[in-house]
Amino acid sequence: MREREFGRLAGTVYLDHAGATLFPESQLANFTRDLMENVYGNPHSQNISSKLTHDTVEQVRYRILAHFHTSPDDYSVIFTAGSTAALKLVAEAFPWVSWGLESSGSQFWYLTDSHTSVVGMRKVTTARNVMSTPVRPEDICLVEKQGALANDSDCQLPHLFCYPAQSNFSGTRYPLSWIKEVKSRRMNPLCTPGKWFVLLDAASYVSTSPLDLSTHQADFVPISFYKIFGFPTGLGALLVSHSVAPLLQKTYFGGGTAAAYLAGEDFYIPRQSVAERFEDGTISFLDVIALKHGFDALERLTGGMENIKQHTFTLAQYTYTALSSLRYPNGAPVVQIYNDSGFSDPEAQGPIINFNVLDDNGNIIGYSQVDKMASLYNIHVRTGCFCNTGACQRHLRISNEMVKKHHQVTRWPIGNHGLLYDRSWMVVNHNGICLSQKQEPRLCLIQPFVDLQRGIMVIRAEDQSPGTTAALSLVNEAQYLLINRSSVLELQQQLSTSAPALLSEQFRGREMARCACAQPGSHLYLQYD
Repeated sequence: MREREFGRLAGTVYLDHAGATLFPESQLANFTRDLMENVYGNPHSQNISSKLTHDTVEQVRYRILAHFHTSPDDYSVIFTAGSTAALKLVAEAFPWVSWGLESSGSQFWYLTDSHTSVVGMRKVTTARNVMSTPVRPEDICLVEKQGALANDSDCQLPHLFCYPAQSNFSGTRYPLSWIKEVKSRRMNPLCTPGKWFVLLDAASYVSTSPLDLSTHQADFVPISFYKIFGFPTGLGALLVSHSVAPLLQKTYFGGGTAAAYLAGEDFYIPRQSVAERFEDGTISFLDVIALKHGFDALERLTGGMENIKQHTFTLAQYTYTALSSLRYPNGAPVVQIYNDSGFSDPEAQGPIINFNVLDDNGNIIGYSQVDKMASLYNIHVRTGCFCNTGACQRHLRISNEMVKKHHQVTRWPIGNHGLLYDRSWMVVNHNGICLSQKQEPRLCLIQPFVDLQRGIMVIRAEDQSPGTTAALSLVNEAQYLLINRSSVLELQQQLSTSAPALLSEQFRGREMARCACAQPGSHLYLQYD
């Protein structure tokens, strides 16, 4: 199958299916043949080609619902530009009730292990004067519904809880039973009186697993089709339960969504169909038709989502075991894997392996370096925090203060070659050859800081005596600035002898380093006789 359907992968190891899966060649070939043999017109017209498009699109809607074990009696499919657009639609159309001085309002709760696009919904709720509350996975627990909790069924204040069926960061799968528990208000701390609705972010989960909406009846289910089929991109959907659809409120109406309206008067009647009411303008109908061939290929080549679920979990479990067993000669682990389940149960863990590579001292090797090394061997992996800051902070123990500190906005002047003093110096040995941390790892202990107000570069060398510094002028009219032995010894004393000790034996007793300014007209030598 790999040669026949994925011949383009020859010599390539593609491991970014969580980012975007790959389409089989037959899927694209069948779709192209379909386009060549049929005329698909704009579904908003009434001609023969338009009716063909309309009927085909409706067949695809039905197939999507069948794929998720439900029917048009219970859910509607609203096509969007992706799962992010689906989330934005919910945030803007949900019937929020603003908080007043003497009255309660709606609440928006979301799991901290959520995609950026879920967390971003709070910008809308804040603008609507609605309370937004993040909740950590470890803080959620079941409670018995009794006492005052059971006597407020008359309260219909709408609240929304969002959580992922599968973490796109670690692959952790959260219980689908939470849907029912939240709606019945048996989930602590989500016990506020009112009517609770649930948005299940299924974009990551449904890429490799079946989802039965007849059993797990979430109110909103956003998905992206390229994560399931690989093609088309830029097309997603929002599956909306008919129990909540009548409550949704639109603030804009586009082409095709109005049953009637007047241009000269504030008169507008929406279409009755949920999909037609929320699909502003002409949908990407050719991409929707492509989904038909995606479903065909998925069933023909794999036998269905249950087979995909078992196969991908087995591969991930094997890889997890293999990576966990890697050891350096000193016994130190090669990788640190971030997950909550140990890959023992496909119901609790999806086929995503998130890890950092460590050196033999247990220090993390930068992900950009790992990515570059993988690329040298044509291995395609994804690096970073994967649009899930909450999970990244939790697993890597990164505090809010650390994130804020490293993303502070500062001013910096522009020079003739870009940012002033940016990459203006390099360290060379006595032969004028540039030194790098690969050659001299302890160079990382020498840290420069440019102080624009004082016109100096402060060099801090942290070794046996952390915190000692030396200051060097940034301004020098002469072409070369030579620091003689006494100056070097003075600098050495300032650094508590750290500077020469930082370098290995081969550089001691000779010209230690030369900091050469990349901008013409200023060179700085540090010389040891």
